[in-house]
Amino acid sequence: MGRFFTNVHVRPSQQVSDPRVALVGTLEARAPADGFKPARADEDSDRIIAIGTTAPSGWIAVIDEDTESQDASTLERLAKTLSKAVDGHTVSVLVHDSSVLDLRLFKNGRRLDHYVNQPDYFETGLFSARARRATQGRPEAWAPLLQGDATIAALERAFRGTPLFAEETLDEIAKLLGFASGYDLCAADLKEQAVAGFEVRRFAARETESAAAGKEPRFEPGAWTPALTPSVGEPLRWASAVRNAGGPARGIALEIWGSAIDRGSVELTRAVCAVGSGDHDVDR
Repeated sequence: MGRFFTNVHVRPSQQVSDPRVALVGTLEARAPADGFKPARADEDSDRIIAIGTTAPSGWIAVIDEDTESQDASTLERLAKTLSKAVDGHTVSVLVHDSSVLDLRLFKNGRRLDHYVNQPDYFETGLFSARARRATQGRPEAWAPLLQGDATIAALERAFRGTPLFAEETLDEIAKLLGFASGYDLCAADLKEQAVAGFEVRRFAARETESAAAGKEPRFEPGAWTPALTPSVGEPLRWASAVRNAGGPARGIALEIWGSAIDRGSVELTRAVCAVGSGDHDVDR
């Protein structure tokens, strides 16, 4: 089994006098909106956020447990927010099963480029040439961030390389950009043991009014895909949504059944359960 991890790398503008203060303030301000509060010393943490030391190149690594659901929109929102906080650049890093490397470049809240080494990895149907071009990466967009004698041509070679593991491509790109240490870490690494150079802040989920009242979860039906007409050999996608109108609980189970599955007419290949609060996905 390969590795799964996400993180964000921040390159502040020289106009920001204390970028770490700006980052800490922004991250701590986001937590309450996501339903978290600083954890007490005697309280278990539900989420950790780690901020690394500033590298000689100026990069600062940020690891937020909230992004480890590998929901790209959650990771992108964090990278955009941090780029605005420091008036500079950020790069979001996502590695999936040591096979997929997804890098997104931002400046002042705007995405400048997107690179994926295997853009059709999650696609079951045809993947258009336009979609492939949109995620192939434009090395020239990264030129202002290249370190020392690193060149656009070297970054182009890294983007187009085909090593066995996604981490190998990330290693090469991290060297060209001068990333700080921690570009291959995840929150679990920091939970298991202290990692030099990282300041870890711990947060606990806030108790809601329904939790305080001891209410049980109560799910109500929401949107769903209408009846579908399947074709032999063609992928079939179906989705539904429910809303919890009761109290919170830890853990969730997903059960999928039906006569078509029992008969072998339909083969289940992938299931995704997305849990969110408002418009903010917190797990997937």
